[in-house]
Amino acid sequence: MRQVLINLLRNTVKFTEIGVITFKVGYQTERTQFQVEDRGIGIAPDAKGTGLKLAIRCQLVQLMSGVFKVKSTLRLPKKSQTCSI
Repeated sequence: MRQVLINLLRNTVKFTEIGVITFKVGYQTERTQFQVEDRGIGIAPDAKGTGLKLAIRCQLVQLMSGVFKVKSTLRLPKKSQTCSI
């Protein structure tokens, strides 16, 4: 899980030239939850899950009995991406 989070945060910083990056950690229903939100370039709806790194992250999280969710809004001014594990 550590490596998945490091890679996710590294990409978030890489693709967010301006704005805020938020990293949240929570605990609910006996599970730790991680959430990364940014105002980067975004992920097109038809591209979700097609990138190799994203697909590998998804599979690794699933192998650990987790769920990896991506929500991306490409419209300005509310352009944002949220990845939840």
